[in-house]
Amino acid sequence: MIRLRSPQDFFAGLMFIAFGSVGAWVAQKYPFGTSIRMGPGYLPVVLSWCMVVMGVIITARGVVLDGDKIAPIKLRPLLFVLGAVLVYAYSIERLGLAISVFLGGWRGPFLPPFAWFMIKLSAFLFFYIWLRATFPRLRYDQLMGFGWKVLLPASLLNLAITAVVVALKG
Repeated sequence: MIRLRSPQDFFAGLMFIAFGSVGAWVAQKYPFGTSIRMGPGYLPVVLSWCMVVMGVIITARGVVLDGDKIAPIKLRPLLFVLGAVLVYAYSIERLGLAISVFLGGWRGPFLPPFAWFMIKLSAFLFFYIWLRATFPRLRYDQLMGFGWKVLLPASLLNLAITAVVVALKG
């Protein structure tokens, strides 16, 4: 059985739905365009549909359904899963570039190129996550000390050795 908890919310939501639907209908005669190159009808249509969605939410809050209560949604596990997916997606972009530059991209024997790229991407992602989970993060002063005391002398030594090799060959 459906009954109204708040008639004001219910009818306000219906008004939002009505005005949003009319706005979307009126804006249909304008060219829509795309998200990158918006036409004059893009913003009115998007705002109208946002208004319709908001009206549906307000209308639903004004209605009470008889029956068992729905348990509240636990947000912490949802946020952990969402965070893991975002970190994975952020890592994939960087690792795809690293695979293309350092590991030969999609090239490999016996398998189609897409399979080779996915194998390399999976292996690189496994080692990336393994290293990030194994080693602690360095403080800023430790990182700067490592750069100045180890990496800069190593790069100068590499430059000197390369210069000697090039001078001896040429």
